[in-house]
Amino acid sequence: MDGLQLQGRNLLFNSSFQVWQRGTSISITSNVGTYTADRWEVKSGGVSENLTIAQITGATSGSYACRVQRNSGQTGVSSIYLCQSLTRDMCLGTQGNILTLSFSALCGANYSSGNSYFLIALYSGTGTSDISGITGAFTGVTLPINISTQVITTTLTTYTFVSTTIPTNSTQLAVQFAYVPVGTASVNDWFQVSNVSLTIGPYNANNNQLSYAEEVNRCQYFYQPISNFSGYGSGTTAVQCSIPLLRSMRTIPTVSQTGNICVTDGVSNYTASGSTYTVYSAVAWSAVSISGFTGLTSNRPVIMNYSGSAFYITLDSELY
Repeated sequence: MDGLQLQGRNLLFNSSFQVWQRGTSISITSNVGTYTADRWEVKSGGVSENLTIAQITGATSGSYACRVQRNSGQTGVSSIYLCQSLTRDMCLGTQGNILTLSFSALCGANYSSGNSYFLIALYSGTGTSDISGITGAFTGVTLPINISTQVITTTLTTYTFVSTTIPTNSTQLAVQFAYVPVGTASVNDWFQVSNVSLTIGPYNANNNQLSYAEEVNRCQYFYQPISNFSGYGSGTTAVQCSIPLLRSMRTIPTVSQTGNICVTDGVSNYTASGSTYTVYSAVAWSAVSISGFTGLTSNRPVIMNYSGSAFYITLDSELY
């Protein structure tokens, strides 16, 4: 995708947290990895963890941070993780080199990590698939960066760490931040990170951030919300439609719906509840079959009906 990486170039996507296609405030109540800010995955170690992940406006116009908050009154004390995993082609050029991880961080006044510790890790793996490396889920995992006693405070501070040499057979990388909470959460039990960079060699890429337009285009390689399509009734219960992609995607995506998708044929409206999807492409367009309708006229053209709602479908090629 990006080809061989150059020294000093940031390997991470959406490193300044500009792009939040899923929404700028996301609640999590599960120990399943969940994408929040584009390319950034959050996970709690226990199903009882209730978290809010939000985009925070930075001090400079156009700058943002990601806040990972343990909700007030929460009593679960499992580890809380924020991670970005790289595809294998994004790792090209890192093998046999050192990497520099730099970021800015601060915490809330009620940050409940023991000793105010903030855990920082760079995972390397040797697997043959593009997968999420959150909590070290790679094959043949090593830790070129493993910091367990870094203290963070309520003052925004920039931190920089240099890795050990990346194994020459490394094919996977993931940057992860975490903390282990204690006790009952109060109103400001959170950490916040911004301006994250991972570069080959002893370089800091924080002064070389991409624009929003560049970042959203790169993030749409992994995830796209689509709010318009047209097609035809392939029977009385399904629609065959062609969805123009905003850009080509990493793989044929998983399709999901937000709300109940409604289409119109100019005569009546038809709503699909609990649809199933079959997807056929992920380059310039995606041919999708959407089932779950009732009463369609076979072969009659249909278009998506907004009906004043924010219902849409999402195409997901992220790493899991």
